[in-house]
Amino acid sequence: VHSTTYYYATMRKKPSLWWLSFSQLLFQTLAFYRTDSFRTTQFCRSNRKLRSSSLAFSTTTSKDDDKTTINNDNVCDVIVIGGGLAGLCCGALLSHCGMDVTVLESHDVAGGCAHTWTRRGYHFESGPSLYSGFSNDTSNNPLKNIFQIIGEEPEWIPYDRWGTVLPTGEKFASQIGPEEFQDVLLTHGGPDAVTEFASLMKRMTPLSDAAQALTSLAIREDAGVVLTTLFKYPREVYMTIQQGALLNEPFSKILKEMNITNKFVKNWLDMLCFLLQGLPASGTMNAVIAYMLADWYRPGVTLDFPKGGSGAIVEALIRGIHKHTPSRVETNAHVEEILIEQQTAVGVQLRNHTILRARTAVVSNADPFVTQKLLAKARNEQKNWLGHGRIHG
Repeated sequence: VHSTTYYYATMRKKPSLWWLSFSQLLFQTLAFYRTDSFRTTQFCRSNRKLRSSSLAFSTTTSKDDDKTTINNDNVCDVIVIGGGLAGLCCGALLSHCGMDVTVLESHDVAGGCAHTWTRRGYHFESGPSLYSGFSNDTSNNPLKNIFQIIGEEPEWIPYDRWGTVLPTGEKFASQIGPEEFQDVLLTHGGPDAVTEFASLMKRMTPLSDAAQALTSLAIREDAGVVLTTLFKYPREVYMTIQQGALLNEPFSKILKEMNITNKFVKNWLDMLCFLLQGLPASGTMNAVIAYMLADWYRPGVTLDFPKGGSGAIVEALIRGIHKHTPSRVETNAHVEEILIEQQTAVGVQLRNHTILRARTAVVSNADPFVTQKLLAKARNEQKNWLGHGRIHG
């Protein structure tokens, strides 16, 4: 999932740029259009049951001008396009903060690449399979922190080893953490593997400290970052800035610098990078691997798996949204267009021609290409309007 979305392979992925805001890190939000000054609404504590239904808003059409009239039921504070993990996290946090949120998912089930399904009694996972930092209440895993904020979370099953198959066909159960890994290195890589891995871990220590120094929840894009980071975490900010440039370099440069040549160590590190985000060391940033090495090779570390599969994560986030009425998640709700008025996003139009308005913002969790298409009509209308203005003086 790390795709998480993923996106990829383990819930511990760090931001690609150390200064990225939390929304960019976790939500992968590709468009956030403000409509007016942020307004606060009262919290609504009533609970709602999970639902997965087609969107059915009421609209009326005027006989005089044949325009769609938007009823109050079609208006909310924030519209989130896309019900993957990123969109659900965004919706859950906003709903927790008292915003009336509507998350629109085109598929018939929410979760994006993290959803699960059952056929003939068999359970299938669509993507995420590697999670860590969820069974520890002091974890700085950003998704764990979101669960703690919204008060909803799956039940986690911890485990401390995984099955490993070498290119030779040899199989063994490798323990997570440092306790048995020295024996693994010595058995399958020889004394050189032990020496090279130890020197690499020493080299990565300052990078690992910097990668884990700041909690993602403290990072933001506006001037408030001074209050949430600089004043509260001055030492951590300094550590991150000090290593900032190197954190953005590919991990392969570190391997070259340390002259890592042992075949088993190189293959092992390539495997870890692939587990993290589906790429070898040459395509993995130091921030990602530094975070993982520090977390997975500490004494007593375990990995986690949500009871019920990835779908349990999705269900927990949906509960976090629905518990604050009237926020909701709607499936089978395909967005055809983002509505723009005076260069401001004010709502969306669905494939069935239903229009939904947003008082505060429209957030797109769709990919850049889809988001561009959703804005295409507005751009064309703006071009026509500008051209019309020039023609008439």
